[in-house]
Formats: sequence, C-alpha cells, structure tokens
Amino acid sequence: MARLVLPMPDNEALVTIVQALGAIEVGGVKRDGVILAIDAGCEHSFEPDWSLMWIKLKLLRDAKNKAFFGSLTKPTWEQFL
Repeated sequence: MARLVLPMPDNEALVTIVQALGAIEVGGVKRDGVILAIDAGCEHSFEPDWSLMWIKLKLLRDAKNKAFFGSLTKPTWEQFL
C-alpha cells in the first residue's frame, strides 16, 4: 500500500491518494488489481455566503478528478470505451 499527499495549488487543495495492489479473480481469471482511494481537502473557513462554499467544492472536485483521470493509462481507458 502506498499513500501520497500532493499539493494542488491551482485548486488550492491537497489531494491524498492511497493505492493498494493485489490479485483479484474476474470470471475465473486471476488478474492484477488496483484500488485507489482519492481524497481532496483544504483548510478554509466559510462565512454564511453559500456561493463561495460551492465554488470551493467545485475546485476540490476538479482536483480529485484530475488525480483520478491522470492516473489512468491508455490501455485502461481502452477497456472501457
């Protein structure tokens, strides 16, 4: 298991990626498996202005998506197209 904490200054966030590797069985065939747990967070105090909170949540979602989709290789993408 590996754990990475990555600063993402464009999104004003920290992204934590936990990766676990192991063999899995799919349809009777053993394959290598990967589990990714991705978390994006920040430290920020919000006033009652909810619009600012939603903007910040979008930045966190963008950071998490960038980490996830950036981790996929071309052969992985092709399995799901």
